[in-house]
Amino acid sequence: MLLQDQSIMLLHGGVEVFGDPYVRDRHDPSLLIHLDECVIGGTFVIRRDLFETVGRFSEIDYADDAEFFERAAEKGCVIARTDHPTYRYYRDTPDALTRTHGTN
Repeated sequence: MLLQDQSIMLLHGGVEVFGDPYVRDRHDPSLLIHLDECVIGGTFVIRRDLFETVGRFSEIDYADDAEFFERAAEKGCVIARTDHPTYRYYRDTPDALTRTHGTN
């Protein structure tokens, strides 16, 4: 995909989830959303010049990947999604941040 379209600045997607596919919503931690509705930073392929346009990842406690993605989209960067699985996300750890965020 990246070779066919050189304008793509951020590619994401292609995740295979093992375990619970629901995480706390970053805007409302009382809600659970399916990972299909999320961007997962571990899947990101980012052109170096995107950082010049958007800046680096923010130092926030939760969902820094989603916040980065939103800034890139707001700047009009070309973003593409793939369904080809290149990332395995193991969600079977009870103390994972995506399970504990917003529970206090």
